[in-house]
Amino acid sequence: GVGGAYADELRFITPRDVLLAFVSKPYARATIRGIAFAAEQRARVVSVTDSIFSPAVPHSTVSITVNGMGPSHFPLIGPTMVAAEILASLLLVTAGDDFPAAVHKAEHQLRSFEVSTDPLNPDDR
Repeated sequence: GVGGAYADELRFITPRDVLLAFVSKPYARATIRGIAFAAEQRARVVSVTDSIFSPAVPHSTVSITVNGMGPSHFPLIGPTMVAAEILASLLLVTAGDDFPAAVHKAEHQLRSFEVSTDPLNPDDR
């Protein structure tokens, strides 16, 4: 993570949590360490990765393998994005009643830190 931010967040991970990790070659050491740490804390780990031989797989409760290599041997983002969209949809339909409030709170926090910008939004220029 940037500036060790992932380590700060993972300090509080518990067996009630699920870590969702997207991992592909070249496998970032920090990501693999974070996944291993979460597993050591008995959190469930869902990894979306490019190979059954990914170093994330042994630490994962569930591993989803996507083919991210195109015919020209350049990596493709599309298959991984489809997996992310499916997982987000499943989370949304199975979440409890307080899920919309949690999403709103997270969006508000990200806006307050100006993590991203929307040039089409007149309030965000």
